[in-house]
Amino acid sequence: MLSKSVQVFTVLSVLLSGLTEAQAQKTGLRTKRKLLDTFSCILYEVATDFDDHKSIFEHVCENDSDNDQMYSIDDNNDVISLKLGEGGLDVGANSGRYKITMTNVIVDLEPVVTTTPSTVVSIQDLGVQTSRRRLDIKQGERSMVIIRVNGDDKDNDYSKEKIADSFFGVNGDVNNLASRYKACSMDKLLFVPGQGAQFTDGVAEININVQIEGAVIADVVKIITNKLVEQFGSNLKSTYTHVVYAVPRGTTFGAGGSNSWLAFAYMNHYLSVYNDNNIIYISNQVHETGHNLGLTHSSHGGVTYGDQSGTMGYGYGQEDTPEMCFNAAKSWQLGWYQDKSAEYNPAEKGTFTGYLTAFVDYKSVTVGEEFVQFKILDYFLIYNKAKGINHETKEFANMVTITEMVAENKYSESVAALGAGNTFTGKGIAVKVCTMETIGGVDKAKISIFVDGQPDGCSSAPTSASGVEPVATPSPTPVPLATPSPVPDRTNRPTYRPTPRPTSAPVAPLTPVPTHAPSPGPTSAPVTPGPTQAPSPGPTAPPTASPTPQPTPRPTDAPVTPQPTHADCPDGTMDVRITIMTDIRPQETSWYFKMRGGAPVDSATNLNMAKHEYSHRYCVPDDKVYEFRLSDSGGDGIKSTMDSIEDQGFYEISVNGEIYSSGGQFEYDEVDYIQGPCEDNKELLQFVLTTGTAPGTVTWKLQEDGSAVDIAEGGPWPSHNGRSISYVAHECLDPSKCYTYSIFSANGDGLHNGHLEVNWNSNNVAMTPFESGPSLFFPFGNC
Repeated sequence: MLSKSVQVFTVLSVLLSGLTEAQAQKTGLRTKRKLLDTFSCILYEVATDFDDHKSIFEHVCENDSDNDQMYSIDDNNDVISLKLGEGGLDVGANSGRYKITMTNVIVDLEPVVTTTPSTVVSIQDLGVQTSRRRLDIKQGERSMVIIRVNGDDKDNDYSKEKIADSFFGVNGDVNNLASRYKACSMDKLLFVPGQGAQFTDGVAEININVQIEGAVIADVVKIITNKLVEQFGSNLKSTYTHVVYAVPRGTTFGAGGSNSWLAFAYMNHYLSVYNDNNIIYISNQVHETGHNLGLTHSSHGGVTYGDQSGTMGYGYGQEDTPEMCFNAAKSWQLGWYQDKSAEYNPAEKGTFTGYLTAFVDYKSVTVGEEFVQFKILDYFLIYNKAKGINHETKEFANMVTITEMVAENKYSESVAALGAGNTFTGKGIAVKVCTMETIGGVDKAKISIFVDGQPDGCSSAPTSASGVEPVATPSPTPVPLATPSPVPDRTNRPTYRPTPRPTSAPVAPLTPVPTHAPSPGPTSAPVTPGPTQAPSPGPTAPPTASPTPQPTPRPTDAPVTPQPTHADCPDGTMDVRITIMTDIRPQETSWYFKMRGGAPVDSATNLNMAKHEYSHRYCVPDDKVYEFRLSDSGGDGIKSTMDSIEDQGFYEISVNGEIYSSGGQFEYDEVDYIQGPCEDNKELLQFVLTTGTAPGTVTWKLQEDGSAVDIAEGGPWPSHNGRSISYVAHECLDPSKCYTYSIFSANGDGLHNGHLEVNWNSNNVAMTPFESGPSLFFPFGNC
């Protein structure tokens, strides 16, 4: 296996085949392969997103001598990979930075470049300040044009006028791509419609002589680019900062592949491509343009797109919502607030106590007096106030969020969301939110940044801002062309197999609808994969092993009747439907559905039909908690990224007709907890604790303030083969009272590779790895 520094250029076979022979002849796109003495191109990364919550990352090569066409790379001989590995070069982190020259390569005109055993590769580092497009400067005015594409058999579903309105608001759409970037950048980044004889409000139209239905999108992109050269005299990149292709629905990702791709964008590049109606969804537009600007994804809980506080997480299939901006790390990378931002290390400068103003109130902050962002080591802080330009943030609203990003070319990971009184610790530092208040219409959080183990400074007067060095402010000079800046790297680089990307918002909420009592005892811990499927109702990864024996299939004393035939479930019950599509190894798959702490409802083992859809329906009491556990004895789930899309399976759970959870990418076990609602006068507390590898040292308790009686408690737990234990609990509580959730480490060193998340009434109270210290306390409710 190659090391992480070696980028494996494996191209999916579906990309290597193009149009039919008739289509190729009709479009002039030849399929001839040529052996070339020399071939040069610049390496980029592209992410293609799908509507079934997956993405495919691919390295491609832009050839300057062929209208800047993008060639897929077939490096089966590993000559490019080894050369990059020798230099420790990461293309994904530096999209557009490296020019490669290859000898003795085969070039297909579909287009694919294939190395041979005799290929010799040389690499030129263009640096981050080359004469290429200056997309690393994220301020000033940027021109954008959209190409509405029509084929022989179908046109794009949306008119030029609708597309222009969606991107630029020229016909009254007040929430559009341009307005989103203008608002979030505080008027520093302005997208304007490109002008030209064939453009109306930044949109032009071309007709390509090809049948769209069933055509391969890689081939269609080449045809579009060639058509632009024919119709406009160039591929437009030298005239406009950004170019967008709007393609009718029907193309596939690879010959015979999926037609459910949503969009793709090249990192640090001018081009993005959208599939049909996805062209008008605001979150897709902002997200894909973010990739062009060099942003990578926002992760939470190991889910690549799981951070819903900003636009580089999930996408949403809506035209004008949500109105939200970027998380703390991405905001820092974009540089829009740098004049009111500060880096601070309490180990060097002592305790800081002062105000972190909500970033939406940026214009109300005086430079040098207060700050809207902090960077502490690899942690980024922002007050994610849900108002104004950010009023529809989907997660961690009205919390101080802490995002970790070890370098600009890495994924960001949300590690904490703090309310008043909450503390985060990590890497020897601590951050406490002392108070949250509104002063003259400006929202502020008084925070204390201090060395872990020392007293916080909440009782002290605010530290003078003059003692904190603001970050240098970048030049605001408008620059329409930009050098590629490094693209964030991935901790675990995908090898061009599909990786999950919930580009549509998860239908089920992150916090399940609960019942009354806490869920009993712990389950085995998850092995957190890389990018995973859209989150299941519990926000942690699924446990890796079952804590109880597998229930006997279809017990005679089951409290409910499987597979009701009536259309509606009786009062007091909920309609639970479980659908499982097996993969090509059904004998590895088993599952059970049971009441937590009670009798099994149903189960199945050793399924025997590959690629078969099994459906089950149950009416179960809605005042109980149920556990659905899906197991795969092979350790690669039922939606393995090592399988082709056609060979993968999936599962889906619906409750009362609405999707509750779905997925299939796990290792040995995936668990979902299904509940009914709280009573009208109660609100939900949910917490998910992954104990780490030393569960015998961890305990927790839940108390009402002023009472010595524990409402609920848990731990310590016995070691489970060195694996972490995941504990999911729910409690319905009186919202008029104040409560404290407390977690303790007997060894005084926090959780061992664990994680804690606490949610109250769908709002996040805490999210922390609890890396050190003997205890943490989280007050919530009417305190």
